[in-house]
Amino acid sequence: FIITYGIMRSLKRAFKSMVLSYTSTCDHNPRLADIPPFQHSFFYGNLDTTYDQFTGPAILILVIFYMPFLFTTSALIMEKSKGIIERSIIAGMTLLEVITAHLIVQFIVLLIQIILSLAMQYYVFLHPNIGDPVLVFILLILQGICGTLYGLLTSFVCSSDAAAGLFVIGTTIPFLFLSGKLSLPFWTFLSRD
Repeated sequence: FIITYGIMRSLKRAFKSMVLSYTSTCDHNPRLADIPPFQHSFFYGNLDTTYDQFTGPAILILVIFYMPFLFTTSALIMEKSKGIIERSIIAGMTLLEVITAHLIVQFIVLLIQIILSLAMQYYVFLHPNIGDPVLVFILLILQGICGTLYGLLTSFVCSSDAAAGLFVIGTTIPFLFLSGKLSLPFWTFLSRD
């Protein structure tokens, strides 16, 4: 969507510049270069969005989902392989208490990660935030909780680190391609110039 409008915007600007140079050379009316007002209106933002601003939220969502997913999966598989969960249950803890303790630790780590990610996104990289920041924070918390619960599911399904690694790769790469972050970074194309 944004790439289509970016290409259309570039074509309209190139056409307008060509017609303006033509009208000035041939002494015609410069209003011939006006493009008809078939612009779509947007609720948020405008057509002058850069590619970095477009892919920034996708990267933010990926990081907020992927890191709790990995952390939960690796922590629980490590505890399963070393027998720590069985020792805790023998000592008198229930499985619900073990999982609740993991989820509380994961939620605290998630809050710190969200605060740092938002600070980097909006204060270091200066990406614009058009809308309510509270809704952005709530969306990221829900995305992180999804990642944590998906990591919990992965650790129950997989019995080893290798199986979990393959599971992580197989489920995260389609998520990467479907999130809007489709192409390579700009520095991979520097050799073309």
